[in-house]
Amino acid sequence: MAFQMYENLGGPNDVLGKMRDFAQANGWVILENLTDDYSLVDGTPVNIPAKINAPVPSPSNRSPGYLLVMTPDLSYTNPVEAKWEIRITVSSSNDYFLDGKFQWRKDGGAWSPDIDISGDVIMLSDNVSFTFNYSGAGKFTAGDSWTIVATPAITGNIDGKRLSIKKGDVIANFRSANSKPIFQTQLNATASNAFGIGLVCSTNYSSTPISGYWFDQPNATKLKSTQEVIGVGIPVKPTGNYRLYCNAISDPSDLLIFSLELEPGYFQHLAVASTNKVGAWNGGTVYSGSRNSVRMFPGSWNVSILESESNHLFGMSKYSSTFLRVDIDAAPLRMPGVLWASAGPDTADAQACYTGKMLALGVMNNDCLTASWLPKVPHYGYLQSQNADDSGRNTNTLNCISVNLPMALYVMRDPDSLRNFSQVGYVPGVYAISLYNIAPGQLYEISYPQSGNLHQVFPHVHRKGIFGYDGISVKQ
Repeated sequence: MAFQMYENLGGPNDVLGKMRDFAQANGWVILENLTDDYSLVDGTPVNIPAKINAPVPSPSNRSPGYLLVMTPDLSYTNPVEAKWEIRITVSSSNDYFLDGKFQWRKDGGAWSPDIDISGDVIMLSDNVSFTFNYSGAGKFTAGDSWTIVATPAITGNIDGKRLSIKKGDVIANFRSANSKPIFQTQLNATASNAFGIGLVCSTNYSSTPISGYWFDQPNATKLKSTQEVIGVGIPVKPTGNYRLYCNAISDPSDLLIFSLELEPGYFQHLAVASTNKVGAWNGGTVYSGSRNSVRMFPGSWNVSILESESNHLFGMSKYSSTFLRVDIDAAPLRMPGVLWASAGPDTADAQACYTGKMLALGVMNNDCLTASWLPKVPHYGYLQSQNADDSGRNTNTLNCISVNLPMALYVMRDPDSLRNFSQVGYVPGVYAISLYNIAPGQLYEISYPQSGNLHQVFPHVHRKGIFGYDGISVKQ
């Protein structure tokens, strides 16, 4: 368990830098270290022909052979002067796919380490010459050809930084926003409102995503209706004097939680963890934020608007902002495939961020309590504050100090029409509490009788606001 507080922080880049420092200090591996990123809206696409075909040598020339594929001159608004080469070694192939490795180099320099590839399309994004070293395996016949598709390169203005971190099987990709959108679909993405930090989790990491966009990571969370990448985020005003609370645990499993005090007493949260599982199943990454990626930017920096647009952390909402990687049942076999469950309703509304599989949680926004889609699982809806003046019903009857309620995770099983849910685990080290008689940001020995176990407490947004006294405690 570890805790760190940073004070006097500036805008999104400064906050993201401190998140990096804390994660690294607690054993998370840095995969991408605050690298500059191009704007999604100012990028200048490359003018590229749709396809470039090159013949594959006949079977008699396979052992080993070389095939040089050269792209034509490409037109850039801002020309890229560097010359890139990619060398591909095929380990197995047939009429439909290619397995092997490739290396790249720039301007005739040293070749990169081997990078695994699999697929029947090799993507280009610059003036690239391909030297094709293949080993002889495969079913190609004379006259067959490889199709090479060139994709737009991203150029333009830099408006944020990328950060990717990993611990165990959990991979978290962050991006700061500085006046421009950072996801494909975002509300309020104006020059005055588009400031914050976004988070997407994935099953692997690529330093060079095919599209070039930061969020386009392997098996990242996707919206069911359009298959665009979605995630979570928080707003971070560019001119602020912020306090950032960072918590990390490793027992019973890993968790990082960042709590940013935007205004005195008003919080926004980002969290990522490895689920404390019930049973044995594949997956387990769970992540959550005060907002989802579509609704990440505020309609206004007024504190009442900030609060009204936010969610309970690790809670249910009609605008889901909690996701769980859960490779169970037939979900990965669906078309399109589903590897992530989302804590909200099954609807095509992009704001709901529905992934194709429903996740149920014990905590929820009050408007969920009477919704027809609310899963029939044990929940804390009736124990939470029902309004701003309600202290909630989650206190010890003798001393009025809150009881820690575990954050259980439930997933809808196939077929969805039966609406059956199974518990798959818990969020490690985070509990639902009432903040009645408790001050935000402070450490308390909540367990009763005396246990020596300390917890740091936070409101979901604001104590005695629209969430009443609903809060979370983080085990120390």
